[in-house]
Amino acid sequence: DLSRQVAIKYGMIDPNLKDKFGLPLTSRTVFFIGPDKQLKSSMNYPATVGRDIYELLRVCDALLLMERGSVATPASWPENHSNLVVDGKNMEGAVFLLPTVSEKTAKKF
Repeated sequence: DLSRQVAIKYGMIDPNLKDKFGLPLTSRTVFFIGPDKQLKSSMNYPATVGRDIYELLRVCDALLLMERGSVATPASWPENHSNLVVDGKNMEGAVFLLPTVSEKTAKKF
């Protein structure tokens, strides 16, 4: 995209960083598009900052998990947290699991 038309259209221009010709650099942007063709998440990094592939994969896995069922994932998931079972329309019967609480214990509440 030498003309930067796509970058401009999708808001991927970093106005604070310029190339040797004084043109703004494009940011490092990642878009996660769902099977329904809707934007599920986007991550925007300055041109001078690299992306973390493990974080990108974590977000992708979490979005896929949410697509399969009403499950939310907390920060640092999956290393030290279980999934959070949620339903945005009806919280009745939802089970929230914390790292120190087993599913059996949580269902008692």
